[in-house]
Amino acid sequence: MPLEIPDRPNVKGAMQAYVRTHLPELDPTVTTRRGFIGGLVKALSSALHDWYVALKRYADYEPFPQTATGQFLFNGWWADITQLTRNPAAPAQGRVVIQGTSGTILTAGSTLTGARGTYTVDSSQAVVTQSLNITSLTRSGSTAIAETTNPHYLATGMELVVSGATQGDYNGTVTITVTSDNEFTYDLGALTPATPATGSPKITGAWGNADITATETGLGGNVDAGEVLTVGSAPVGLDSDALVTFGGIGGGTEIEDVEDFRARLIEALGTDFGMFSAAEIKIVAKQIPGVTRVWVS
Repeated sequence: MPLEIPDRPNVKGAMQAYVRTHLPELDPTVTTRRGFIGGLVKALSSALHDWYVALKRYADYEPFPQTATGQFLFNGWWADITQLTRNPAAPAQGRVVIQGTSGTILTAGSTLTGARGTYTVDSSQAVVTQSLNITSLTRSGSTAIAETTNPHYLATGMELVVSGATQGDYNGTVTITVTSDNEFTYDLGALTPATPATGSPKITGAWGNADITATETGLGGNVDAGEVLTVGSAPVGLDSDALVTFGGIGGGTEIEDVEDFRARLIEALGTDFGMFSAAEIKIVAKQIPGVTRVWVS
């Protein structure tokens, strides 16, 4: 049952009656005497009615998570019960490929700049001459399709050397296009070698993988795979372009939407805490910024 409060005229009438009772020599009726006491009663009764309205607003809405607003929503009694807080904004994170002379080091804290913002290198990373075994090398038209057993952490636009294929037309210096975390392609031009390739094909080059984090939080730091970031003050021997690996730079989120937090809160209040259940797994998973949907199997 909602809290009932008197309207403004009734509040004023009650206050006028109090004045007449305790100060009978004064007339608080504004319409008949525009004196000090009449104006004072009108002002005080208006202020008191405003306080009643605020009290009713609080009593009708704030004690309930479905309708609470502002700090009442984030710090109400249900906060202690659920131990949930509003998910903060988070910076985007990801991995880039750096290339150059083997042994060149990109130090931790170095800055990379792109169209979406700036990023900082999480830990020092060296360019190393390395090779990856290609477990499957096939041809579709003029495109060679290479697969690796494990994630390769390469990036679209890298120039590398393919060797070891019995069919020599697969071998050579190529520019790759990454299509998945363990697959890339390159163009064969007019060559039409037999498919699949045989022998022991591999890809070789000098590169390193650096983990980076956006300097600012929010969606703006998310970048697609293959994007080019510029290394600020690149050391001698290091290419100034860093290429974003497959999967892109992601995870950048804004502070959690108020209604999304409210939905999580209500969901949590309807769950038995301490039970290793699908419902509680969902609640815990959604405490990670950016996770908005969870399926438990």
